[in-house]
Amino acid sequence: MQFKAKSKADPNVIRLKDGESVTGVFRGEPVEYYQHRTPDGQYVQAVQGEMMNGKKPQFRFRLNLCVRGENGGFEAKVFENGWKVYEQLAALQESGYDLETTVIRLSRKGSTVSDTVCLYLMSCLAMIILLAWGQLS
Repeated sequence: MQFKAKSKADPNVIRLKDGESVTGVFRGEPVEYYQHRTPDGQYVQAVQGEMMNGKKPQFRFRLNLCVRGENGGFEAKVFENGWKVYEQLAALQESGYDLETTVIRLSRKGSTVSDTVCLYLMSCLAMIILLAWGQLS
């Protein structure tokens, strides 16, 4: 038998930690899911409303985020977060911001589940980036 070593974090998935930030443009549609944290600290996918150890599952989402890579080009990453950020992004979209053409900087302060992720709009930069990608003419 062969067992896999404990997997390392996927470098293509962005989960902000305390003091980290990322700037990019969201693309595509969000993928929504629910998860439970097991007593040993692992996460397992869950069904909405399904209780585990007396707790409801956490709402999570993933959304493509195009960021500038280390070599100066652009890279597609997957941004993952929870309900509060999802609500903020939905509110921006409903307010008339096209999230697929607006550069957003996301910053996190704190290291607990209920910490704040701040969103900063940088829409002027979005036009420059989209011009560089050939998306606008």
